[in-house]
Formats: sequence, structure tokens, C-alpha cells
Amino acid sequence: MPTELVSCPACGRKNASDRTTCLSCSGSLAASEESPPPSETQFMGEPMTEPLLERVERYIKNFTLEQATKLAILSSVLLVAFSVFYYLVIYMPHKEAALLKLQKEEQVAKELKEAQEKSARESEAAMNEARLNMCLSDTREDYENNWANSCKAGAERQQRGLQDCLNSGLDRNYCSSVWRAADGGPNCSLPRETARRWNDSLKEAKNECYKKYPQR
Repeated sequence: MPTELVSCPACGRKNASDRTTCLSCSGSLAASEESPPPSETQFMGEPMTEPLLERVERYIKNFTLEQATKLAILSSVLLVAFSVFYYLVIYMPHKEAALLKLQKEEQVAKELKEAQEKSARESEAAMNEARLNMCLSDTREDYENNWANSCKAGAERQQRGLQDCLNSGLDRNYCSSVWRAADGGPNCSLPRETARRWNDSLKEAKNECYKKYPQR
């Protein structure tokens, strides 16, 4: 003969009629016939016939260590997955973009610095060349002035000699042969020693210009 079953007034679980407490919730089965039928409200897949708060508290008490371990493992897996996602999808691309931007800025700054240095070198070289040319020009001008002055002085010296000779009462032909008229122009022919002195002076002055303004 099949065993008669009665419902627990607390949780609705079917129990043998000869039991006094429920196998599920340990509630009393004594007043099972007088208790109202279980509510159709569900909690965690089972009918709920007691207040929600009490049901939740009882569920938390029955929460096993195994379930807690599984929940902890699941939480860890989710945390690791989120960390990997953040690192690969958000952090690394952002870091690489920032690194590329920094490298580009450094390259632009380097190229700008090199261009400025090159421009400064070229400007300095042009200025140095201009100074050298000016120095050589001044040197040449001094040389030509010295040569012209020597020509003029030589002509004046010859003229004074001729005049002194004539004033002394000597014959003009004789005086003219001794004190021959000299060219007083800037391109006259100077005595050898005088010409060598001015040529050497020009050479030394040019060398000083090249030392003072060396060219690369």
C-alpha cells in the first residue's frame, strides 16, 4: 500500500504522513491539514509560503562552502577576464598611441633642432665669408693706396731734385739727365725694393685675413 504524503505548511514539500517534521525546512507537520495551501509564489525555483526576508535568511544559512567556492572562482575568472580585456583592448592601444605620439613629437623636435643648427651654421659661414671678403678688400685698398703714394712721392722727389739742380746754376740738360721726370700716377713703376716691400706687405695682410676669418 503506497505511503500517504502530506505537504509541509511552511515550504510545501511532500513528506510521509508519519513524519512530524519536514525533510526540507525542518518545520512542524502537525498542523498540515489546517494550514492553507502553499502559495504559488516562487523563490529560487521552489514555492514560497513564508515571508521573503525569512526565506532569504534561510537560503543564506544553507549556502554551502562548495557554492561559495564556485562563486569565488567565478568572480576570479570574471575579474581576470575583465583585466585581460582592459589591458589588451583599452590600456595597450592607448599606451601604444601615446608612445607613437611621443616618438613623433621627439622626431619633429629633433628635425627642427637640426634645421635650426644647419641654418645657424650656414648663416655664420656666409657672415664669415663676407667678413673675409671685406678684409681682403680693405687690404687691397691699403696696398693700392701705398703704391700710389709711393709713386707720387717719387715723382715729387725727382721734381724737387731737378729744381734744386737748376737753382744751383747747373746746365738744364745735365740736371734733367740726373733728375729724370718720374711718373706720379697710381700705377707707376716703383724701385725694386719699394715694390717688394709693398708686395710682401700685401701678402702678409691677406694671410692675416685668412687666419682671422677661416673658411670651411
